[in-house]
Amino acid sequence: MATTYDIEVTQGSELDLRLNVKNDAGEALTLEGYKLRGVVKHRYGDTAAYIDLKPKVFTDSSASPAITAANGLIDIFISGSQTSGLAVGVHRYDLERYNEEEINGVLIPKKLITKNSKRSCPICNIYSFKSNDDVYMSKFDCCEKCYIQWVEGREERWKTGWRPKNG
Repeated sequence: MATTYDIEVTQGSELDLRLNVKNDAGEALTLEGYKLRGVVKHRYGDTAAYIDLKPKVFTDSSASPAITAANGLIDIFISGSQTSGLAVGVHRYDLERYNEEEINGVLIPKKLITKNSKRSCPICNIYSFKSNDDVYMSKFDCCEKCYIQWVEGREERWKTGWRPKNG
């Protein structure tokens, strides 16, 4: 089964993501020996793409332990000028790893483009223009800072409705 992500993007804002792709066993899907390609389309069957995602395998040899292509990390960056031209609606994206012998869909979900996004975190009441906050706001109804402090590692509790008393 492919790793899937639903990604919400606000028109005119940039998107800078690091995706962690995994196999069916929940282990990192190796990207060693593979190239990546990815596009955003209106429908999967469309031949024309709105955006070439230009996905890149993330590696860091200075990290301890070193992060290699075997860790299954993919970086995607979409500029604000690229998202500003997209129509509001649900769009499809496809990201594949491939080599001479095979092509495997890595991510095959939907991409949601909206004009407006929440800008004030309901937990800490901070007003933000950061694109990272848009992602956390749409998925967890809080900013990135509150996600790190209150949600990370406790997603199940958060999904059941728990919230901090005084942000």
